[in-house]
Amino acid sequence: MRTCRECDTPLVGRQQQFCSISCRNRSNGRRVGGWNKARIEIACENCGIVFTVPPHRVKTARACSKPCVAALHSRERRGKVGLGDTNPIWKGGIQTYRQYRKDSCERCGSDIHLLVHHKDKNRYNNALDNLETLCRRCHAIHHDSARFLPQGPRGPRTRFPQACEWCGATFVRAAGHLTQKFCSRRCANRARATR
Repeated sequence: MRTCRECDTPLVGRQQQFCSISCRNRSNGRRVGGWNKARIEIACENCGIVFTVPPHRVKTARACSKPCVAALHSRERRGKVGLGDTNPIWKGGIQTYRQYRKDSCERCGSDIHLLVHHKDKNRYNNALDNLETLCRRCHAIHHDSARFLPQGPRGPRTRFPQACEWCGATFVRAAGHLTQKFCSRRCANRARATR
């Protein structure tokens, strides 16, 4: 009767040499639990705890956990990476103006959906006298992009006076007509006739 080469358990099949995969792996020098589970022990450079890694990571693994990696990196980079324009990934301070946002809109007093508006439209000019805190509605009105704001129950939420492109008269757009350019149908027809 034939037996397993590793544990001497009786075998049933003709071509079999081992009773199980774990016996085959043990016999071939592999760890129990699957293919190529060999591990090498190394010490963490931060805390000194011994941990195991696969053979291909022996040269690159330096720490036992993410907090240890973070501590290593912060220790190595201390003094090398500066703040502001001395930092190598400094982008010119384009996003720093957001810290000057106030608690309410300077035009309507709303305290929701607040943005920081550049009066001269230069996002790199972050001088305090160039910045103004606006709500999304007032900002859209200022840039004449109110047509992108949500609709209210009686048309658009932003209705403001504008000049007719034909006669120059001041009018308020009709509810729901966000692209209206003329004060009346007569002005629209006249403008169409001259095209």
